Amino acid sequence: MEKVDKSNFLAVWGTIGLLCMLGVWFTPWRFQTNDDVIMMWLVSGAYTGTPEKYAVFIHPSLSLLFSFLYELTEILNWYGFVWYLILFGAYLGMVKVISDRIATNFLKTSLVTFALIITLHFCLFPQFTLVAGWAGIAGFLLLFKDNERVKSNFDLILAFFLMFFALLVRLESFALVGLAFGLYSIWERRIQFLFKNWKTLTSIIFLFLLVYGSKRLYENQSRYQEYLVFNEARSGVIDHPVFYHLYREGKIVEREWFYFARWMIDDLEISVEELRLKKSELNELLFSREYVLKSFFRLKTIATTELFKSSIALILLLLLFYIKGGKPRLWGFLLTWLLFFLLMNYFFLLQGRVLVLFALVLWFPLILSEGLVRRKVSLKWLPLALVSLFLLHLLNAYRESEGRKQMNAEFKELLSYMTNESPIFTEGFFEYNYLERFSTTFPVPALSYGWLSQSPFQDSAFKNHGFSSMSSLNEFYLLQVKSPEKALFPEYIEYLDGDLELLESKSGEFFNFFHYSKK
Repeated sequence: MEKVDKSNFLAVWGTIGLLCMLGVWFTPWRFQTNDDVIMMWLVSGAYTGTPEKYAVFIHPSLSLLFSFLYELTEILNWYGFVWYLILFGAYLGMVKVISDRIATNFLKTSLVTFALIITLHFCLFPQFTLVAGWAGIAGFLLLFKDNERVKSNFDLILAFFLMFFALLVRLESFALVGLAFGLYSIWERRIQFLFKNWKTLTSIIFLFLLVYGSKRLYENQSRYQEYLVFNEARSGVIDHPVFYHLYREGKIVEREWFYFARWMIDDLEISVEELRLKKSELNELLFSREYVLKSFFRLKTIATTELFKSSIALILLLLLFYIKGGKPRLWGFLLTWLLFFLLMNYFFLLQGRVLVLFALVLWFPLILSEGLVRRKVSLKWLPLALVSLFLLHLLNAYRESEGRKQMNAEFKELLSYMTNESPIFTEGFFEYNYLERFSTTFPVPALSYGWLSQSPFQDSAFKNHGFSSMSSLNEFYLLQVKSPEKALFPEYIEYLDGDLELLESKSGEFFNFFHYSKK
């Protein structure tokens, strides 16, 4: 009877989750960051004109799969669809784990509701780091949710499906989740856990090394090798905490590094060696009391900026103490993980998506830790509080989507003033704000910069628009999001090569429109 009940629970909540995700799919959801948008443009051919078989951050085999699917048909948003598929698998895994591990129906329903809300948030604002992390967490929980050696075929197949795709999507996310699981297991289950599960753990390590090794092997033999070396060195500076604070405080005065800080990198005479030297200089400044304090202020800023993610982290922490209590072994894991988190936040420029991933691993002790603490205060308020929080989040997401609609309408209107086919650039307008789904037949209207700079992809895009480099740009259009600051992009082009003449300018509610040419 218990197996039937669990099967019904999985079927009912799986159906509810599927219907909710389908509902979100037909809303104006958007990717959380530009990275996913640009990778989607690359594999679909929307940016370079040809579906690319490599997209930098995800595994080459996944890029190859995407490019094949887009060449097959452009009707479906394959990139987003695969992310949704992985998220649904992760949600299904969480439902199965909660059904098997949690005894009381009310707590079981409450935790599944929470898992569904987290999944739907990732559907509203998908981001490949979090897609991989959520899949990895569900995979580990499925594999190690009980102490018995024999696992069901469903659990094994879904767990390794989730782990494999988590590795393909974002290997670093899987590594972080795996590290958290390892620390938790050593604290909670002691070293015997490693010996008892050595075969399963060896399989996971082998899978990790296989994906990591194949990615590095491909990259080291590909035409992208020189670009990847530069991109890694670029990231070491632009994502450095000290560089971040120096820019925010207006202390980067050298024009070349100032444009670099604004991601205007193409044609700047900054070599890999100079980037590595700059990183060494920044590292020397990092070890000071000033930047220790600034790391905490930066953490506070990110936490207050991304309130819904902060709410997820806080609810997880409160639930953990409420349900499991303050067991010494649990405290040991939490303090170790907190120390590691603070060190990572100090040495790296962690974004909100990474911060919430650090919190999501609290599902490990929440589900796997033995025992249930009895409390006088009831949890009956929890489902209502979770649903209310998510409805408020939906309202904010709707308001944001309406703002994007207005911006895109004005964007299109200003493009109608173009008198020739000179390339278009934007300033202050993030790629994830586009409403249209671009393709080879409906290409991206404006060129991007950022991590695409000095890449083969950028070279192809420039060639398609009739010029070879930023320095050789003779005429262009610029759409700048309205700001108290004057447009920086024209100054950057003048810094590279020659003076510009403003041919035309217009202003709307959201944008300034400029038409420039070389004198």
